[in-house]
Amino acid sequence: MRLVVASFALLALAAPQAVAAAEDPRFGALTIDSTLGQPFAATFTVDAASPRALGTLELRVADDAAYAKLGLVRDAVLDQLRFDIVLRKGRRATVRASSDAALGEPAFSLLLEARTAEARSQHEYTVLLDPADAAGDLAHQSSDVEFAYELDAYYTNVSVEIPLTGRPVPDGGMMQERRVYEALFKDSLRPRLLLLEVSVYPMPVLGTYIKEHSPETYDNFTLGSGDLNLLDGLTAGFQEPWAVSAFVGSSMKFSRPNQRSTSTNKGYMGYLVSYGAKHIRQNVLIDDDWWEFEWKLKGERAFEGEDLTWSFRLGLKSHGNPDIADTLYFGGRRTNLDYKASWLGWLENSSFEWKTELAQENLAFLRQDLVVGKRFPMKNRKWALSLDVGLVYEKDDKYTGVLFDPAADNITIVFRPNIVF
Repeated sequence: MRLVVASFALLALAAPQAVAAAEDPRFGALTIDSTLGQPFAATFTVDAASPRALGTLELRVADDAAYAKLGLVRDAVLDQLRFDIVLRKGRRATVRASSDAALGEPAFSLLLEARTAEARSQHEYTVLLDPADAAGDLAHQSSDVEFAYELDAYYTNVSVEIPLTGRPVPDGGMMQERRVYEALFKDSLRPRLLLLEVSVYPMPVLGTYIKEHSPETYDNFTLGSGDLNLLDGLTAGFQEPWAVSAFVGSSMKFSRPNQRSTSTNKGYMGYLVSYGAKHIRQNVLIDDDWWEFEWKLKGERAFEGEDLTWSFRLGLKSHGNPDIADTLYFGGRRTNLDYKASWLGWLENSSFEWKTELAQENLAFLRQDLVVGKRFPMKNRKWALSLDVGLVYEKDDKYTGVLFDPAADNITIVFRPNIVF
């Protein structure tokens, strides 16, 4: 049965990697007709300068040197491919790409060279192959409204995902992490979904409640006679208690044959608008109608024994409270949990998070968050202990008027123990 995966065709519309002259062969979109575990089958078009030039057209996969020049990896699977011109009409040729053997590589870069007697050109296609058992479900998954929720001591949310198109959702369960980011970026040029979310941050909310309603309990968290408060460390890094948001962009699901997912297993890239009515400063709630607009890449890929989450963002935040500076910011977070890996690895079972804030008015530095962490998986129990430590540095310039406090601490130590299931 013919399977045309429209999202793959979009991803294949990569710009030529070498500047081509006006008479050079031109590549069209790639349409995939096979799935992972099947012999490869796809079609694309090539336009030549003239019917005469088309008669001399030759196609081949670029060599290792050409791949290396563009920073690409030439997968061995490419040696199995052959290219047959199945139709010539005027200056256009329709080309069939195929293999005799089934392909087990779910994603690879296909860098093609086209030569005629008059000219030559190169073009890169990003090929994504869905598992055969998932292909039949694509249309269903791309058209249904989905509800999801996430429970965590620091970030809890409820969301609804509304598809904007009938295009199938690509599957990146077998892809390398870098390939996932590339595919989401290319697909985000044509948004496929609207995601509405309400989120709340339980630990920061608890911190503000304790400080306001039980100051004696709050003071008991102070270590020694200094200004270091353990409750501040447990809740640092969160500047609002809740938010409502709307996201529009691309998405990708993650599945693997014969493996059960342990989360929503999705990735997203696109644009996010958020709103809230409160601001948190050192566990004190402040009235503030704020708006936030950001470009965001986020997702989670979790299977039995491993869990990878990521979030990278660039945006601006405007405050209704005139005593809080409007900011530009950029930051990211990546967390890896692998029950088969050693605790002592630098990348395995580790996390990092950073965020830098600048003033919108003059780009002056205002705030820096930096947090690193380790995960300690309990292999026989399928849960892990988590500990994040770091610091938040905030300049006095972030607050003015009644909120300006020269005695406020500029540095807050972050200390977040948690349990991950």
